[in-house]
Amino acid sequence: RERLSLEKEMLGLYISGHPLEPYRLILENMTNLTNCAELKDSGDNHRARVGGIITAVRKFYTKKNKQMAFIRLEDLTGGVEIVIFPDLFENRSQLLEEDNLVLIDGRTDLKEDEEPKIIAESIRPLNKEQKYLQLNIGERHNHSLLEHLKNTLIAENGETPVCLYFEKDKKMLVLKEEYWVRDHPSCLERLENLLGPGSVIEQFKTESESFPAGK
Repeated sequence: RERLSLEKEMLGLYISGHPLEPYRLILENMTNLTNCAELKDSGDNHRARVGGIITAVRKFYTKKNKQMAFIRLEDLTGGVEIVIFPDLFENRSQLLEEDNLVLIDGRTDLKEDEEPKIIAESIRPLNKEQKYLQLNIGERHNHSLLEHLKNTLIAENGETPVCLYFEKDKKMLVLKEEYWVRDHPSCLERLENLLGPGSVIEQFKTESESFPAGK
């Protein structure tokens, strides 16, 4: 990655390949990810998730003497300016360095005659993330539903871990690898059709974190 960084610094572009290329499939398979090139069409104050490489960082102090930052994030389609307010800056400042690969959740800030911005709400390292699916099981579930779910998971077998969250008991169950699923929009759609709207949630954890146990 050092060579790519030097190419970008000296020439203004990547010659040997884009540093995000090894993550192309990960980014393309995130169904709720927005490409930087599409942000203008997403609407103002809408939730957005972008993943990419930090290419510029501007840190400064507010009038209340708290640090915040503007960063430039680039993906494989373009770039966007990200606003990092003091509270988030304090917790995630170690990630705000050029050439870091990050995943950012936030809200769009679209103004006429200006480039889109994102107001960041969370920042995570892209290369240390593990994606998993949380399937919310409603209070009125029955044996037939769970049997259908089991068969669906087996049919959609893949490499994405699956957790079941039972809303009535507020308990999380981490499923065995034989019930993991493929990371594809058609799989998520099939699960949501079975369990209901909003019941399939893409979650992320770092390598050192365990799966949540529920509340």
